Amino acid sequence: MTITRRRWLACGAALTLAAAAAQPSRAAKPPQWPEVKARIRSRFPTVPQLSVPALAAWLNDPAREPPMLLDTRTDQEFADGHLPGAIRVQDVEAALQRLQQRAAGVHVVLYCSVGYRSSALAAALASRGVQRIHNLEGSLFEWANSGHPVITREGRPGKVHPYDETWGTLLRRELWSREP
Repeated sequence: MTITRRRWLACGAALTLAAAAAQPSRAAKPPQWPEVKARIRSRFPTVPQLSVPALAAWLNDPAREPPMLLDTRTDQEFADGHLPGAIRVQDVEAALQRLQQRAAGVHVVLYCSVGYRSSALAAALASRGVQRIHNLEGSLFEWANSGHPVITREGRPGKVHPYDETWGTLLRRELWSREP
């Protein structure tokens, strides 16, 4: 290869790199429900997932014992809005303490914003021998998006903490309790 040809190739490579560097970086694609749910199911394959419609039907069925609802989000997220009757627990020990208070045979449904934190806690509880636990698939974001009730700590109608700008894209904007 001649020196001139090497220079042209080097110059072309340099121009290609410069052009690539000059391109504005693409923002990360917002999360989409099918991918989020698939990732959670893949990461926590042993955690039973309960759909939002299935939980709503369960809670509205007077013939069925209602499940114990455990909210695994932060105190501020819980205060802004949560499922009626839910109890906030943020770690395994707090959950185990609350579970001691449930009647024998009562199922437990855990939730968070989209289902990752609650699936992680459900898996940890299952590893400790806890049975009859489920994760609410789509969690509070899908629950609220579907028009189901959310209440504040004081029991008034609430909105939902969007967690952050990225994950908040999975929650209808008019349901946000605040800017992240």
